[in-house]
Amino acid sequence: KRRKALYSAINEIECVIGEIKSQSSEIINNEESRASFSEKINDIAEDVYDVLDDEQFAYDNLPENFQYSDRGEIMYDNIDALESCQSDIEDAAFEIEKGNLDKAVQLLKSAISYSEDVQ
Repeated sequence: KRRKALYSAINEIECVIGEIKSQSSEIINNEESRASFSEKINDIAEDVYDVLDDEQFAYDNLPENFQYSDRGEIMYDNIDALESCQSDIEDAAFEIEKGNLDKAVQLLKSAISYSEDVQ
């Protein structure tokens, strides 16, 4: 369930990147358009946060000896990657609001890269 939600969020990010590239002049010149894209990106960040929250909950509920097992370490690394992913998505939303589309796309691509680290 968590992985499916993450893959869905990443697909949404890829779509948003395509939309930003195809509508860049409209986005830069239209505050309402920037706000709309920013909101869409923040919604994706919330979806990633939900995945992160589920992963953190699952990790926290492992018996302590399992937290130090291979599976526990993988979950811990997943949490770290998801936190970085979510942070970059939120930063991208902020950059969109400011009209920094190239920076926003760079951050969204970075978020995708972090998501690929999730096992």
